[in-house]
Amino acid sequence: MNHRRISRRELVSRAAAVAGAGILGRDLTAASVAWAAPSSTGSNELVMGLTPDPTSIDPRVAYATSMFGPVQQMMFQTLVFHDLRGQITPLLAERWELVDPTHLKLYLRKGVKFQNGEPFNAEAVKFTLESFLDNNLKFTQKAFQQFLPAIGSVQVVDDSTAVLVLKHPSRSALSNLEIIGMVPPVQAAADGASFGTKHPAGTGPYRFVEYVPGVRWVLERNPSYWGTPARTDHVTIRFIPDDAARVASLESGEVSIIDNVPPDSVARLRASTNEKIVSSNTTRIVYIETRCDRAPFNVAKARTAVNYAVDRARIVGDLFQGHAQVAHSVYSPLIPGYNGSLPQYVYDPSTAKRLLSEAGYPNGVKIKFGYPTGRYLNDKALGEVLTAQLSGAGFDVDAETGEWGTYLGNALGGKYDAYILAIGTITLDPGYATTQFGTGAAFSKFSDPEIDALLVQGDQTFDPGKVAAIYQKIQALVWARGPWAPLYFQPELDATSAKVSGYAARPDEYVIFSSVVVNK
Repeated sequence: MNHRRISRRELVSRAAAVAGAGILGRDLTAASVAWAAPSSTGSNELVMGLTPDPTSIDPRVAYATSMFGPVQQMMFQTLVFHDLRGQITPLLAERWELVDPTHLKLYLRKGVKFQNGEPFNAEAVKFTLESFLDNNLKFTQKAFQQFLPAIGSVQVVDDSTAVLVLKHPSRSALSNLEIIGMVPPVQAAADGASFGTKHPAGTGPYRFVEYVPGVRWVLERNPSYWGTPARTDHVTIRFIPDDAARVASLESGEVSIIDNVPPDSVARLRASTNEKIVSSNTTRIVYIETRCDRAPFNVAKARTAVNYAVDRARIVGDLFQGHAQVAHSVYSPLIPGYNGSLPQYVYDPSTAKRLLSEAGYPNGVKIKFGYPTGRYLNDKALGEVLTAQLSGAGFDVDAETGEWGTYLGNALGGKYDAYILAIGTITLDPGYATTQFGTGAAFSKFSDPEIDALLVQGDQTFDPGKVAAIYQKIQALVWARGPWAPLYFQPELDATSAKVSGYAARPDEYVIFSSVVVNK
């Protein structure tokens, strides 16, 4: 790619655009909340009941927002973070500079150590980022690479300075660093695939104590943390995928915080004097993913048939009792450039059958359909309802459910023709929200040259107005061409003991518990 010479004024303008990439977003809260910074310490213990077992807290392996928040960001901090207006904020990188369109210089926080004693420095940044990008490391989650397409290499200037060499200009290169937890090079290299369960060590306010697969993670306050100490000495995260059991554990006092409160329990918990509902709208869109690289969904009309086969209004009303919101686009109104004027699909099984016939399946078509249990809010019930709705619209559905770790592996491995998935745009950037629509995306295998070109254009555009227009066009094309059947936006529905203070549900779904206190 040839780059024209740019003036100092334009460089300054672009640097400001990168440093404030989240400015395009609407204000999600009245307060500007960045990294949790508790003002005092406590001597209490926090027990949380959360849905999925991440199976590893190595940030190069776990792939889901619920793993980033509850454990990873409390142990494995990232170079940058964001406040709830979408503004990028410093974390392990104190500041940054766009030296030219393809060189992003990071000035690192000095004096920080990993919990195993290794220094955090530019070599650690280089090792971590190269681990994410290294295809020879078979244990790493390759799905992350779709969020890092612009990074070509990492240069070490000195201990506290690193330069990201970009393959092309990228507006989202900085914000995407919010999902990359830093790891200690010596320990991570020595442990290899077992690092996330054997000797996990980060730079955060908590350090690893114990992991019992399928049962719990145990953390304790990091006494050498570089920032303000966490307020809770010990944290136990119990994995409770069953909705009724999770609510019962809160009501019995066994745990103090739970996530994914089933909607039919909200009124009871809200009326109780012993519990509190803590909720927030989020960017998480739940959808049916289709495998576009094989029959029947390599034909657009078969994909469109799925959109007419599902009754979104019934799902939101019956399963979520109005707590969710029907999806009117392929990403959230909380993300910059949202397109809210798209023509809507209506529930019409007869149209779905007609489209299947036109796609070459006049007698219907058999599909393998997957859905998880214990990952998303009411996911098992959702899978059952969708199985029935698809079956009534010309699809011969062979349905299968499973716990999250196995299910995700099956989805990535191509076991299902269609399956339930969701994405939360945790960076609050439209580039992250649309990553799944590019050629080479991990899940749907959708490919469209026009959309690919617009994705590149959107990421290399820095003017807010132009960025919004590009992503509105991307949404319209994806909506029409149907690699997804968007269903609804899932809320963050959490509940805590009345004794808990300092906890808030967040639109980005991070579970920040370093400021939590369980009062006596």
